[in-house]
Amino acid sequence: MKLRTRTWALISLVCFIAAAWFWHLGNQREAQRLTGNVTNNLAAKRTNASAQPMSLVSLGPSGAPRPATNATALANAATNWFRYRLSNTTEPLDQLQRSDHALLLRNALIDTANGQPLPIPASLRVQGDPGSYLVQARGQITEAFRQALSDAGAQIISYVPVNAYLVRADAAAARSLGALPLTQAVLPFEPYYKLEPSLLVLAVEDQPLPDNTELNLTLFPGQRDRIVAALQAMNTAVLREERSPFGPTLRITSSGNTLPLLAALPGVQIIEQARQRRPANDLTRPILHVATNTTSPVNVLGFNGSGLGPTHPVAVADTGVWAGHPDLQDASLATPMPSRTPTDTAPTSPAPSAAPAPTPHRLRSCLAVRPMCQAQSSGPRAPLSAAWLPPSKSSPSRPSARA
Repeated sequence: MKLRTRTWALISLVCFIAAAWFWHLGNQREAQRLTGNVTNNLAAKRTNASAQPMSLVSLGPSGAPRPATNATALANAATNWFRYRLSNTTEPLDQLQRSDHALLLRNALIDTANGQPLPIPASLRVQGDPGSYLVQARGQITEAFRQALSDAGAQIISYVPVNAYLVRADAAAARSLGALPLTQAVLPFEPYYKLEPSLLVLAVEDQPLPDNTELNLTLFPGQRDRIVAALQAMNTAVLREERSPFGPTLRITSSGNTLPLLAALPGVQIIEQARQRRPANDLTRPILHVATNTTSPVNVLGFNGSGLGPTHPVAVADTGVWAGHPDLQDASLATPMPSRTPTDTAPTSPAPSAAPAPTPHRLRSCLAVRPMCQAQSSGPRAPLSAAWLPPSKSSPSRPSARA
């Protein structure tokens, strides 16, 4: 009896071990089946993707260059953005960027210290009270300067390099601001400054817009109803309306020599050619050194996603700007920034009382990374003006700072 009990115990143990082993083998086979399905699906997707042409911004679905969406005049006007950029100074742009008495706009470089007027054509010069002005501080912008703008009844719209604001104000308020010791200059916001450079060429050369050209009009806050009424009086159709950091944006259709008339409307802030929004991944690939150009179907290192299963996620994280990078340590940083090494952990946000004093120079450093960033200010925040000067295509670029 004792031997029989011991035998059955051994048989039960062997059966239990065998059951556990077969259970383990079953789990392995199921895992292999699932992995095979994922691999086959990925391979099928890559095969289908390779069989279809890449949808690039610069190319059509067939791979041929995308046809122009507007007339030849607009295409030719865009070949030289700075053809009609005005200037009242001979100082180079690199010097003006570090000058406290420079105003840097897309269509004008202004030295407010020499007092020389710009040769703006009569059709694009302001007539009467423009309702908006460029007000430059004497030195860095301070809270006292912002308070002076508010006391005079001026409404801050956006920051303009260097040390200036685009404001909404009447002529009386502009004269009051010009008499303040904190003010370097007060200039009317000319219709000439409102036009995108490609449209400015047509306006200066008195060329008509192609029929039914779509334009985006960015308006000053609170001017929407007035501008819509003015557009209706001009028989100009409003297609739709959007919001922006600077004010409402109207998409309209226009034809003929209407650009000077649109720019002369006091409630209009910026006029740009309307463009279809499309993914621009092909344009970022050479910047990120993934490919050598925007049209190559292959990557430099041959990465195609093979071997990446559901347990191998890929993340792209933006940790912010490394302010201690040598590329940012120049005159564009007016206030010292804490040094940081690449191995440092991300700094925590300082308490409100410990925030550095707001300076437009700090904003200029931010522009090197994000052109549309907000001014870092403990007071009212003003977005960068859409009429600011974009980086010149002819000026040498510095190595970008790694975030």
